[in-house]
Amino acid sequence: MNIKNKKLTDEIILSETIPKIKEFNGIIYNENGIISHLSLTPQYQGQMIAFFETPKYSLDDLSLEEQYNWSKIKKKSFEKIINIYQKNPENIIRFYMDLYENPIIPNSKELIENVLKDMFTNGFKTPKGLNSLNDSKYFCNQKLSELHKHLIPKYFNY
Repeated sequence: MNIKNKKLTDEIILSETIPKIKEFNGIIYNENGIISHLSLTPQYQGQMIAFFETPKYSLDDLSLEEQYNWSKIKKKSFEKIINIYQKNPENIIRFYMDLYENPIIPNSKELIENVLKDMFTNGFKTPKGLNSLNDSKYFCNQKLSELHKHLIPKYFNY
């Protein structure tokens, strides 16, 4: 089966959500054809997802330059999110509030609400690091077919 030509009706297509993500101002990093943004289905404050602006479907699709840039996205996104937390944390709340009112992903309101409750109850949690995970429908039977990287914040002593 050629994964690049298979489209499911409930499949999430990142390239189609880019204009909506930009509208909500949730982009953290955008360089070398790679975008990272606050997750549309967050489970933690500051959770992000990264992907190529031109869809890729597996690590095998990447040129050497793209592999290099992909390997650097975790560090670069971490630096950017820390900067936002230190200088403009209200931008993160605004993103989640807008997303809660107009969810891009169906059935994500409960997740967004939980993150907002955590932010208002416990304040901002500045991540101490990030865990990352490469993912795609090809490998994990995801609804998201395109290669993407989950960037999950690590918190210590909280």
